[in-house]
Amino acid sequence: MAKITNNTKLKKLMKHHRLTQVKVAKLIDYSLDTVKSWCASKTSTRYRAMPNRALRSLQQELKLLGQPK
Repeated sequence: MAKITNNTKLKKLMKHHRLTQVKVAKLIDYSLDTVKSWCASKTSTRYRAMPNRALRSLQQELKLLGQPK
């Protein structure tokens, strides 16, 4: 069975939370170009694997946003 990549998890989170690439970049303090590279097709020369720490950071930020103030 194929392992689900962080890039796939990112795309699912973006869809579920209706996040744009710009919003993701701002939430986790990465450049927009970096986020675009994570969203690129695996066959694209732009493609880069999303590091675990970046995915964890996004998940944490989304949790914090969901907390009542």
